[in-house]
Parts: sequence; C-alpha cells; structure tokens
Amino acid sequence: LPWRMDRAAKSNPYHILVSESMLQQTQIATVISYFRRFVERLPTISDLAAADEKVVLRLWQGLGETALGATAGRPRMRPWQSQKAWH
Repeated sequence: LPWRMDRAAKSNPYHILVSESMLQQTQIATVISYFRRFVERLPTISDLAAADEKVVLRLWQGLGETALGATAGRPRMRPWQSQKAWH
C-alpha cells in the first residue's frame, strides 16, 4: 500500500492520517488512486491546512459519503477539520 513504508524507512504520519480517513469511507482498491492523487496535490499537513476547501472536497469527491449534510441536526465532521471549528 502506498502509505506504508518498508522496514528501513519511517512511515509518514500524515500519509497514515489521510489513508485511515479515506479507508473509513470506502475500500482499499478505491482508496489507492485517491490517496496518490491527494498527497500529490497536498503533500504535507501544512498544504492541507492552507488548501481551499473546494480543492480538498474535489480531491475527496467519490470516496463514498461526501455529502456533508446534517446528521441529527449537526453537520458531519470533515476529516481534515479540527473539532474546535464546530464549537
């Protein structure tokens, strides 16, 4: 899997965060191409934090549940947002 490194190299925590968030949405076979495209466009967590929301949503689109509607009257959390943004 592209987010895993061989034993000699260290894993990238940002890549693990992105892959785990994506894997909550859909299956591994689908995630691989989305993951590569996502980290190519947003290679660091700083790039993700600075990215326009529309860019992030476009990269995430198609991974399953991308409709960010309300659940029980509360908007769903976007994986890249801090919970503090909702308070």
